[in-house]
Amino acid sequence: MRNLICIACLICLFATPVKAEPMNVIFFVGDDMGFEAVNAARMFNNNDTAPLFFETFTHTGSMTHNNAGGDTTDSAASGTAMATGVKVNNGVISIR
Repeated sequence: MRNLICIACLICLFATPVKAEPMNVIFFVGDDMGFEAVNAARMFNNNDTAPLFFETFTHTGSMTHNNAGGDTTDSAASGTAMATGVKVNNGVISIR
């Protein structure tokens, strides 16, 4: 459930029209928030009768990528790639 809240906050942040340039950006990452995990959460939460709140937003996003070695990425390498734009091997956390 914590992951669903994080992704909802992320979508709210980027779906709101902004007139001035933001001073700071907070990036929430819903770890293990693949399409099937969201489907399972919907079925658990409301027996698949209605979408989850964040699924009703007009703008959404998703991304996929592999680690630097071309293998399936883990959470550390995934977070580093999203934060820095640089792919790393699994188990590596970027420090900048």
